[in-house]
Amino acid sequence: GKVLSNEKMVCKSPSDYKIPKQASLPFSVPFSIAFNKEEYDPWTQSAHRFRFYEQPAITQCTPTHSEVGSLKEVYVYSGDKTEFIQPIPIEGSQYSDYGIFCKFGKYGTTPGAMINSTMIKCVTPTINENPENLDKDIVVLSVALNGQNFNENESGCDYAFTGTGSGTSF
Repeated sequence: GKVLSNEKMVCKSPSDYKIPKQASLPFSVPFSIAFNKEEYDPWTQSAHRFRFYEQPAITQCTPTHSEVGSLKEVYVYSGDKTEFIQPIPIEGSQYSDYGIFCKFGKYGTTPGAMINSTMIKCVTPTINENPENLDKDIVVLSVALNGQNFNENESGCDYAFTGTGSGTSF
């Protein structure tokens, strides 16, 4: 693990951890924190759990474009073999630490809502660009099911923001 601040740290799951044969994804395990490799007594104990899951592949989104300055609901769909999962709330944490988020490339992230195991609803972000300064800009729409890890490499959704300018793209 790595301490980021007095309130936050990042932990990495062991790369050699094997999910039990009788289990299936998603699979949750309890964890605790110790600050000394030689001491196996945990420094903390809590109800927190680490969840192993397969990152779903995004196959499509609808609609695939909107005008700069307008907010639009966008529905994101997963493939047949992968599913979206509902995040586990973490007591004492903010939704941004564990929730579903949608990332519209360089334009930012917005909270997402799980509709069912194959569909998530996103809302386009507020873009502070003047629509006259933008013709069309296409970005990758990706999703994080834990507030942190976006699936940009598994996204089949390009989202276009269009402005009223001509010939200018960012």
